[in-house]
Amino acid sequence: MKTLKKPIVLSLLACLLLSANLQAQPCQGKLDPEWIKANYTKRETMIPMRDGACLSTAIYEPVDKPEGGSPVMMTRTPYGLKPYGPDEYASDLGTTYKNYVANGYIIVYQSVRGTYLSEGEYVNIRPVVSDNGCHVGSIAYDEDGMVIVDDASDSYDTIEWLTRNTKNNGRVGIKGVSYPGYYSTIAAISCHPALKAASPQAPVTDWWKGDDFHHNGELMMADCASFGGSFLVSRKAPAADGGKTRVRGMLPGEGENLYDFYLSKGSIGEIFKPFADSVVFWNDVLAHPDYDAYWEACEPTSHFTANMPAMLVVGGLFDAEDFYGPYKTYRDALAVKPDDVFFATGPWYHGAWRNFSYDHMDNAWFGTHSPEFFLDEIEYPFFAYYLEGKGEKPQPVWVLPSGESDPAIMDGVCTDSMWEHYDSWPAADAKGKKLYLRADGSVSAKHPWAWFKGRSYVSDPASPVPYFHKVFEQKKRDRDYMVGDQSFVENRSDVLTYKAEIQTDTTHFMGPVKVHLRLRQSTPDADYIVKLIDERPDGYQMLVRAEVMPARYRKGFTEACYVKPGKTFTLDYAMPDIAHRFLPGHRLVVQVQSSWFPLVAMNPQNAVDNYYKAVAEDYQSAEIKVLNGSYISIPIN
Repeated sequence: MKTLKKPIVLSLLACLLLSANLQAQPCQGKLDPEWIKANYTKRETMIPMRDGACLSTAIYEPVDKPEGGSPVMMTRTPYGLKPYGPDEYASDLGTTYKNYVANGYIIVYQSVRGTYLSEGEYVNIRPVVSDNGCHVGSIAYDEDGMVIVDDASDSYDTIEWLTRNTKNNGRVGIKGVSYPGYYSTIAAISCHPALKAASPQAPVTDWWKGDDFHHNGELMMADCASFGGSFLVSRKAPAADGGKTRVRGMLPGEGENLYDFYLSKGSIGEIFKPFADSVVFWNDVLAHPDYDAYWEACEPTSHFTANMPAMLVVGGLFDAEDFYGPYKTYRDALAVKPDDVFFATGPWYHGAWRNFSYDHMDNAWFGTHSPEFFLDEIEYPFFAYYLEGKGEKPQPVWVLPSGESDPAIMDGVCTDSMWEHYDSWPAADAKGKKLYLRADGSVSAKHPWAWFKGRSYVSDPASPVPYFHKVFEQKKRDRDYMVGDQSFVENRSDVLTYKAEIQTDTTHFMGPVKVHLRLRQSTPDADYIVKLIDERPDGYQMLVRAEVMPARYRKGFTEACYVKPGKTFTLDYAMPDIAHRFLPGHRLVVQVQSSWFPLVAMNPQNAVDNYYKAVAEDYQSAEIKVLNGSYISIPIN
């Protein structure tokens, strides 16, 4: 063994020595890359799938192979396996995979079908079409005699190959964040008998209802233009660089900012013209504006069965990309496998639990050490229990709630003692509390009886509400908007702000936020963005949760149902879950608006044949009235 820095030597040796005991032993700190190279070998191979396509795979194996074999920890990804070469090791072996390396696991990374050096065709959020009733191992053929393949069958075939071609203990785990989280879900669906544990983390789950491209059917335009214009372009395969090119004209150029760049285009149709010949998935989006069989087939949790492995689902409370997926995945998995499904969440952005230096977003500070705690005390013990037979069965739910975020109070504060655990999520005793949005601008638990009263604003497509206070300085969407200060729009005439009394005690909100709006509008359609805000004593208005809902889907997502102008109607929807403490001296604030630009595409506020093909002439201003009887309902623990 090569000489290591002393603190890491002591920590590492402790991990290696104690890992032989019955209790799972996490490794504190990072592992030295030189130690990893001295104690692990790397091989790059192409693993054959049932249809003959071979998938690029990197396998890291301990030099000293234990009797009985090692557990396998796997990640399947569309983002490539850099660095390539037998002497070039992945940097995260010493960070987010440190506990598995220190305890002698076999570590496997694989590029999914059609990406980077893997053969075959890549299909974004490919539907599961193989038989998932624990028979994915049986080869099936379509009506043309072609072997049926999908990402579930690829997962199955990969695990089968690994169990036959490595010195393993017959137990495999899989984890990943975002797309790799999605592929962890899909692997679980494959039901390979050796796959004992899976951890979908911030998993892509439903691209129409809540992840990445859409929220409740409304286009998340900034993300779609940026991510779709690079990752989803047609590929040259196989290629070490992914064979990707960027669609030109989708991002601001020199001297331009995000807001004005998209506003100058005038319409959704004009903004996305460059996608037509470059992004195959965009053509699918155009063909399916409503929630139909196409989107249903792309959603993986409908394939969940009790035969799946144990599952630890992880999500960030302030995840700008995929905060719908974790809750959907957790609840659907729990419904079919209640004894072996676990959940963890904290005040993180997308994947922040892998960033050891993470402590804040915008000017909201959440303390230190939450990523290390998650990796050492939650994630690794989960896998050690199911793959090594060590330790005790994990707690069902781990939550690190947000709350105080003033940097003068929270900067540098260790959060280890702030974690909470529950038997379910939300807690069984959490009760919904209605908070009414009153015509006088207050938020109150007291019901207002003057139903005809309300507050009005005009939603003008020529001057939409900016989504973030830094938007005029930026060229791409900023994840910090998830907790961003909302005071910059409080005095806009097209934003209604409602304020509760200043808190005199602590209120612990946890669970989905339900919205009920009584509305009247002058146009056939409009978006409604409701924002739940924690106003600190220093004046910072921290966004806790917000979500968009178009009026045209108030009766269901399968078909647009436009509003009769001037007629009162109700709009009900749920915002993704929160875990937040409103503290004494703070104030709960709610804002209602009809644009959130350019995060969300500007609604034409008109009845159009296809929302995505709207042209400038389709856009019109809408007079909106929010009436008494509107409320939000939040579970209080």
